[in-house]
Amino acid sequence: MASSPTRRPQLPSSRTPGAPAGGPAPFWRSRGFWIYLVVLLVLNYVISIVFTSGPSRITVPYTTFIEQVNADNVKDITAQGNSIQGDFKTSVKYGSASGTPFQTERPVFAQDNLETLLQQHNVPITATPPGSGQSPLLNLLLSFGPALLLIGGLLYLSRRM
Repeated sequence: MASSPTRRPQLPSSRTPGAPAGGPAPFWRSRGFWIYLVVLLVLNYVISIVFTSGPSRITVPYTTFIEQVNADNVKDITAQGNSIQGDFKTSVKYGSASGTPFQTERPVFAQDNLETLLQQHNVPITATPPGSGQSPLLNLLLSFGPALLLIGGLLYLSRRM
């Protein structure tokens, strides 16, 4: 006697005809998600540039800097190698730019005694070693790191659901 397989009644499907099998696609596969992601990364970069940049400094010639020291118009300086940044006490106009924050380069061949001149005019001096600034790779990581971690966490959680 041949046994016939028993058929179970088919349950009604909640799937609409024509819909893809397996349910809706994950949200991270949609075009809107990627547009949102790019906008978020660009916004993160712009915000990091705006909030981490210091004051815009006018670039003055070294001779103008020495003239301002002699005129007691230099508030303080920070030297890194031959690069000098500082603040004037009152605004100085050079070319089309003016302001109190400044930067200049001390020529390598300069034979002046800059330290003595600055001390005579009571200008506080801060020195930093050359090359002590942050690397561009570290700046990039600090700029995009938090957003990438957040997005990675969202993708991880979406795959677990």
